[in-house]
Amino acid sequence: MLATLSQTMVGIKSFLIGLISFVLLGIGFLALSFDPPGTWESPGDISLYTTTNYLKAIDELIKHFGNKPTFIMGHSRGASISMMGASRNSKIMAYAAVMPAISRESITSKFANVSFRDLPPGGGEKVKKFELPESFHEDEMNYRLTDDLLKYNKPKLIIAGAHDQIIPPNKIRKMFDSLSDPKQFTLIHWDHNYRHSSEKIEEVNQLLKNFLQKYWK
Repeated sequence: MLATLSQTMVGIKSFLIGLISFVLLGIGFLALSFDPPGTWESPGDISLYTTTNYLKAIDELIKHFGNKPTFIMGHSRGASISMMGASRNSKIMAYAAVMPAISRESITSKFANVSFRDLPPGGGEKVKKFELPESFHEDEMNYRLTDDLLKYNKPKLIIAGAHDQIIPPNKIRKMFDSLSDPKQFTLIHWDHNYRHSSEKIEEVNQLLKNFLQKYWK
């Protein structure tokens, strides 16, 4: 079994990825975390950072590891990519989306043109920032809440933040209600940057573990 952890627009600390991977390894997955093409540790420049290339990278990784049954998870933009990837690749048997940015309108203008990521090994508010190219926005206009995504009939876990001001929980709940069963919705009492709270990280990891133990066959 393969689990891919899709990195996010506003970043996930390295220790958070490590903890999620530990949970997945403990229940029998090969866990893999990757950066979007053209960003951070991935090769190439920022012009490669598009939704199309992000989805292509997921497909190529699944193929590279033998087209095994795959679980995919992401946060914020990484969550929406996980959802879209699942609707397009039959090998993805379940997904978890933590505070998904399902459309450009889901993200406030404050974050529309920049991407942030915590610097290793984690350091709280210390982040690296880069401007998103026009090609990113042009490509993103081709992606929206499609019929394929709505009809995806495999297990899905959607997590929203009760105090999230970037992607409000009511918008996530409305999107969740339109999805096909089986599905699970959970609200955690934190803002968009739950990665800054070890308690909330543990809460999300436990939700993930329970979800997979219930639905993964």
